[in-house]
Amino acid sequence: MHPAFSILTYYKWYKRNFESFFPTDDAYPNYIGFDFTIQGEIIIDANKKNDRHFIFHYNNDNILGYLPVIKTETYAPIYTSEEIFNGLLRMCIEKYVCPIWITLKKP
Repeated sequence: MHPAFSILTYYKWYKRNFESFFPTDDAYPNYIGFDFTIQGEIIIDANKKNDRHFIFHYNNDNILGYLPVIKTETYAPIYTSEEIFNGLLRMCIEKYVCPIWITLKKP
């Protein structure tokens, strides 16, 4: 494998090779070539799983704004606000027309 490719290319090769870096029992290829679309596919798939966006939120002064959120559950539309990095836990369920916020206040 060529050292100019990123770890994403090697990861994609690993997944295509049935989760192994060892060669299969198939006939050996004469040449293995990678292009940069392999890395792009991995990055796009990771961004789709991450699902970062903004959700409407009323702050403490009842002013409507947006909060950046990150998807935290795989099979449900449950998001966590990025304020968690500041010690404030806010989760949102975005299944209905109006988002439902669950907030844990600091003690």
